[in-house]
Amino acid sequence: MKTLPIVIPLLVASAFAQDHIRVGSWNLEHFGARKNRRVGSDYSAIADFIRKMEVDVLGVQEIRTQAALELLVSSLGENWSFVLGTSGGFSDGTGGIRVGFLWNKQRIDLVQAEELLQLPSEENGLNIFHRKPVSAVFRAKGGGVDFRAITVHFKASRGAKNEAKRKAEARNLRKYIEQLQKRPGEDQDIVVVGDFNHTFGAPAYEVFTESDFVHYLRAPGNPRTIVHFTDPIDQCAITKGIESDLAAKRLRVHGKLAERDLDGWRRVYSDHIPVTFDLSAKKDRDPDATFAPAGPNQWLRPGGKAAATSAPRRTTAAAATTSRKPSLTPGTPVRVFLNNHQSSTMYRDGILRSTLGSWVHIEGPNGDRMAFPSTSILSVQERRTR
Repeated sequence: MKTLPIVIPLLVASAFAQDHIRVGSWNLEHFGARKNRRVGSDYSAIADFIRKMEVDVLGVQEIRTQAALELLVSSLGENWSFVLGTSGGFSDGTGGIRVGFLWNKQRIDLVQAEELLQLPSEENGLNIFHRKPVSAVFRAKGGGVDFRAITVHFKASRGAKNEAKRKAEARNLRKYIEQLQKRPGEDQDIVVVGDFNHTFGAPAYEVFTESDFVHYLRAPGNPRTIVHFTDPIDQCAITKGIESDLAAKRLRVHGKLAERDLDGWRRVYSDHIPVTFDLSAKKDRDPDATFAPAGPNQWLRPGGKAAATSAPRRTTAAAATTSRKPSLTPGTPVRVFLNNHQSSTMYRDGILRSTLGSWVHIEGPNGDRMAFPSTSILSVQERRTR
C-alpha cells in the first residue's frame, strides 16, 4: 500500500514546555564512607532536602561509593537517575571521591555524559585534576532549553601550592571549553558547577573569568557554602552563550537550616551547603546548534551502570549510506537503530526533524524531542506506515 506521511506539528512539543529548570551543586562530604557514618534516615533526609529544593539537575561531589549514591537515588524515587565518574581514587587503596550528576527524569532528558579524562593530571610538577570533571548534556522535557553542564571538584585546602593547583585546573578547564566552543556548530550553552574550593577574586577565579569568559553567579550577601568558614566556595559559573537563558542572574544558597545549627546540619547532611540557579526552559534559543560527542573511552552510563570502556561503535559505512538517502528529509517517519553500549541493539521511532553534522534529531510520538550523536547510531531507516 501507498506510504502515507505522518507529520506531528512542532506545536505539540511546545505544549509540554516547562517554565524553568533548576540546576545546582552539592558536595555531599565523603558520601558513603565518612567517619560519622550516615544511617538510613540520613539518606532519606538528604533525598527530602533535594526534593524540597525542587532541583532538576544536581552536580554532586565527594561520592565515596556508588552504592551510597544508588541508595540516595532509591530514596529520591524511580524518576531519578545518576551518572558517576571513575577517577578520584586514593593512593592508599582506601577508595576515593568522585563527581557526577543526579537528575529528575520526569523533567530532564540526558543526551550524553562523559568523564573528561583527557584533562591533564600533571602540569609543571603539580598534580592536578585528581578527580576529573564529568560533563553531561541535558535537555528540558518538551523540547525546551538544552545545555552542557560540567561538574568539578577543584583542589582543596589553603596554601600557595594548593592555590597554584586550583589555578592550573581552572586554566586547563577553560582551555578545554574554549576549544570545544570553536567546533563548528557547537552549542555555546555551558554551565560549570561544583566545589570550586575558591571564592571571588582568588587566583583561580581570575584565570577562569578573565575577559569575561565565564560569569560566577552570586547570592545576595555572598553567604557561606561550607560550615568551616564564611567564604562561599561552591560555585556556578556560566558562559556567555547561556546568559540569556537565565531566569534570574543570581545564585541561591539553601542554607537556612544549616545556619540554625551548623554542627547538626553536618551530622546529617554535609559540611557543604547546596547551591542552585534557574534557567528559563520554554525555548531553545539555538535549536540548530549541536553538542560534540564524547571522546573515546569517556562515555558514562546512567542509572548505576559502570562507566563504558569505549565509545559506542561508530556508524558503519552501510549505515551512513542509509542515513544519507535523499528520501530522508525533515518530516520523514524514521526508525533510528542505536548501539546501547552493551553489544545489543535498540531503536527509536519518530519524525526526522533535522540532520545536523554528527547528530540526528527526531520528534517522538508524544512530541518529545530526541537527539542522537552519530557515534551511537547503527542506521537510520525510513519507517513504512499503512
